[in-house]
Amino acid sequence: MAMSGGVDSAVAASLLLSAGHRVTGIYMRNWDSTDETGICTSDADWADVQAACRFLGIRSVRVDFVKEYWGQVFETALGEFERGRTPKPDVWCNREIKFVALARRVLVEGVPGEGRFEYLATGHYARRVPMFSLTDSEPPRFQVARGLDSGKDQSYFLSAIDGAVLPRVLFPLGNATKRDVKNLAGAIGLAKWADKKESMGICFIGKLKRFDDFLDGYIEPQPGHFILEVGTVLGAHDGLAKYTIGQAAKIHSQKDRYFVAHKDAKTGNVLVVPGRDHPRLFARALRASWVRWIHPENEARALDSGTAGLMAQIRYRQEPVPCQVEKRSDSTYTVHLAHAVRAVTPGQVVAVYDGDVCLGCGVQMESDGMEEGEEVGSGRPEPMAQW
Repeated sequence: MAMSGGVDSAVAASLLLSAGHRVTGIYMRNWDSTDETGICTSDADWADVQAACRFLGIRSVRVDFVKEYWGQVFETALGEFERGRTPKPDVWCNREIKFVALARRVLVEGVPGEGRFEYLATGHYARRVPMFSLTDSEPPRFQVARGLDSGKDQSYFLSAIDGAVLPRVLFPLGNATKRDVKNLAGAIGLAKWADKKESMGICFIGKLKRFDDFLDGYIEPQPGHFILEVGTVLGAHDGLAKYTIGQAAKIHSQKDRYFVAHKDAKTGNVLVVPGRDHPRLFARALRASWVRWIHPENEARALDSGTAGLMAQIRYRQEPVPCQVEKRSDSTYTVHLAHAVRAVTPGQVVAVYDGDVCLGCGVQMESDGMEEGEEVGSGRPEPMAQW
């Protein structure tokens, strides 16, 4: 059971025990998170994992993926920030670290002192649903589907994983709500974990650092100007990577509120528009690169113009939008949206669903400033084919 020190994974471990499984809690150390005080903040989470496992009467183990996370997630994210985009590292962490590196360690190589395991479970609010099989002799295959709790559904963060691993993955919280989890935690004596504040945001930023300060420590700031559509310069900024499409731009010389509509990685300039609902902030279509389907056949399901219930989700907790998906000659995809959505952001993830089933995802992009066919993060290694 992948455990983070929070209530979700602790309750998930308890549910697995109730179902008759023999469970070991495993904690991933992905980041050397020593902060300015010299304290490694992951130590507290590891201590909570150990305490929860002792309470539940199960073994606990810690594994280290700092090197893998740095090379396969963090450096890629930095590259995206340097190019003026806003990446979604949590999606790639699930693909490359949790469901490749950790899954390989747990299911194939074996954990030192523990051996190999039959399943890897996580505390995601998502479901594993069976795929249709033509014959009874075919091994079972599964899709990722939305969790029962629409407010906590985390299938979006699983939209890039390789479906080959799903037969050996369990999501114990898929049919639970957050209220169910907290109530159960209190009932079985895990109230301490139920009251623990949830971790939010990018894991490597840490609890004591502002995002802007963190980026300044790793990439060279690219200064530029805030510019209106007519070319008027409103002021200067000190770093392109610090701004995200749709967010309010703090321009000290201006009393009116302006919002980021476009970023130019070549000049460092940021196009801003007046008002949160300015037309430049909305789009009816987007392009996607580095598209990954959870199963290869999901592509045909997404491209079928007759597929009813095809939906696009451009950010976590955003209301899904009916869509059509078109494959382009340069191997990128155009996602046509039924209605305009706000703040399509290059570097972020667009996940495509057929009803509740997540088919896959791609990295949002825009044509200007990107060469035809160029892929975001194309240097990532492919995961193992067999589990």
